[in-house]
Amino acid sequence: MFGLFKRSRKPTSTEKDESTELLDELLAGFALEDYLGPAAERRHQALAAKKSAEFDLAWTALQEVKDLYLKHALQCKFTAAQTLALDASVSPEMADILRLEGKHDDALVHILYWVGSAVEPTETQRAKLRAYHRRSSLAPLPPSELEELLDRFRLKPDFRMLRDAVTGLRSKRDA
Repeated sequence: MFGLFKRSRKPTSTEKDESTELLDELLAGFALEDYLGPAAERRHQALAAKKSAEFDLAWTALQEVKDLYLKHALQCKFTAAQTLALDASVSPEMADILRLEGKHDDALVHILYWVGSAVEPTETQRAKLRAYHRRSSLAPLPPSELEELLDRFRLKPDFRMLRDAVTGLRSKRDA
């Protein structure tokens, strides 16, 4: 009954080695490679490059951020929705670079990707979508067409589908 208070025998050196090995094996499963730290550094470099109008350098750095985010998502076994949200979090900065380069339709695609990846778009996302829509060649189209596009995207998220749909809407407008 009071065995709890009895002194336990000291483990033998063999038992210590076995328990240390077991602990090492368990801890090895937690030894994850850090992808978020380098991603944050690259993102900071991208913003600095964008500020100094080095758009190609900024774009390359943001692509590396996306790659590091995807590696992190794989390592941590994110769901598809979580991975999409993490990947899309870089899109506003990419859209801003495209906007500064005057590539407004391409910038709109990135904003659509970002907004479409959100479970419930924030007011900030809605405002940016309106602003990028106004700047694009699709400005004459009603916002309801973009909403339909976002609804299709949410059913089957695919960046290329968004890009091709914007190209198609532009062709439809020009016809």
